[in-house]
Amino acid sequence: MNSVDPFEDFHDMYDALPPARPTGSVNGVNLADLEKTGIELEVEPNAYSGGEEEENEKERLKNYKSDEIWQHVNPECMQAPDSSTPFDHLESIMDDITSGQGMVFKKIIRPGIGLSIPEGATVKVHYNGYLEYSDEPYDSTRLRNKPLTIRLGTHQVIEGLEVGVASMRKEEVSQFLVKSPYAFGDMGCPPRIPPAASILFEVEVLSFVDHSAADSYDELPDEDKAKVSLKEIVNVANAEREAGNDFFGQKMYGRATNHYIKAIRLLESSRLQDEEEEELWKDSLMKLYINLSLTNLKQRKPKCVITNCRRVLELKDNNVKATFTLAKAFSMLGEWSESRKYLVKAIKLSPNNAEIRKEMAKLDSKIREFEVMERGLYSRMFQSDANGASSDPETDSSLYQEGEEELTVSEEVKAALTEKLEQFNNNHSMCELVLPIGTSQEEIKCIQAIARNLGMDTTLGNESSQFSIKVVKPDLLPPEDLNF
Repeated sequence: MNSVDPFEDFHDMYDALPPARPTGSVNGVNLADLEKTGIELEVEPNAYSGGEEEENEKERLKNYKSDEIWQHVNPECMQAPDSSTPFDHLESIMDDITSGQGMVFKKIIRPGIGLSIPEGATVKVHYNGYLEYSDEPYDSTRLRNKPLTIRLGTHQVIEGLEVGVASMRKEEVSQFLVKSPYAFGDMGCPPRIPPAASILFEVEVLSFVDHSAADSYDELPDEDKAKVSLKEIVNVANAEREAGNDFFGQKMYGRATNHYIKAIRLLESSRLQDEEEEELWKDSLMKLYINLSLTNLKQRKPKCVITNCRRVLELKDNNVKATFTLAKAFSMLGEWSESRKYLVKAIKLSPNNAEIRKEMAKLDSKIREFEVMERGLYSRMFQSDANGASSDPETDSSLYQEGEEELTVSEEVKAALTEKLEQFNNNHSMCELVLPIGTSQEEIKCIQAIARNLGMDTTLGNESSQFSIKVVKPDLLPPEDLNF
């Protein structure tokens, strides 16, 4: 399985850079001629123009509403209160954070909380970038409504921005004046960034994940890992859980799952010395299994949810979150009685929980709706059967083959089956539908054909000693989960 760069989906400052290009020479370069006599280059007139990319960028900026841009206008970039230039004035009231090199200057707008962001952390930020004498941002995650996520120390963004972010705390808002050597250099990045341009960034830290504990543990040789205390292992597991939570928040469920499973395996392979360690171990493990089950729920994998929630209940049988999530998983499978059983238990554990009671009301409504549809379906099917013979599905082996011959089912029955399966297909809270019916070969083949047209699978079998056909939706996961 190929590994996937966890940051490949994220925008970074280098998205603004044009791709590498050839020289733009019309006649090319011959190395032999270059060594003997030199050459004269004839440059294609438009070789270095922005071309289609520049036009796309102009069009992108036009799409922002004027009132949206107005919210991010910065008049400090236009003029100074004295005779100096705007950026010279800002530099005079900022602190140099590059040890006297004069490359990045900082001004705190809103102090943050907690400790400074640790080395190598994954940080989620919003920022606006401004050029001198331009009060509108040339780049803005806020206008895109998409925060930037970076791993410090990996050079994903320009050096000055990384230096600035590394100096911040959670929830802090600061301005950074970045000189050109720490920005886009002497050449700039035409057409957006002029040569030797300084950049003013206004940055807000939304969250960060500290990987230091996990990174340090991974670097240990195997013999040293065996000597690590449970408390240190729990710290590593917590770091993995926080990383998983960050991916979960970005709806990258496959990657969140990777971190949760890594932490679970680490904890489950550890040795416990006493009851105090056992309690710490249980608490950490339950959090991981609950988060993993919630991720499975988002992935529409109810059977995985059931497995992981039951693991939590083995550790603590009155865990409300696991009980409630288990009820949701059974509901997704269409197992109403099991879902109700765990909802009743969850209500007893947390009587004032409005979300649990809302789920119970939703389940009752779902059952009533299902029963109404089922009665209507059976009524029309039996009415049709009264006008023709039906075969015994349990003795006809041909039912297990999806025939291609024309189906001899009345339009009324076909419409009823189509309506029912379409409603099921559009119900995102259910993954499986069991139809406990004893009907004709033609009607079962009709169900198979309708399900196939809707992109669903069917299986035949027995449920509670009654012949049944199960309709199953495929797992439709977000693109990033396909790599898991």
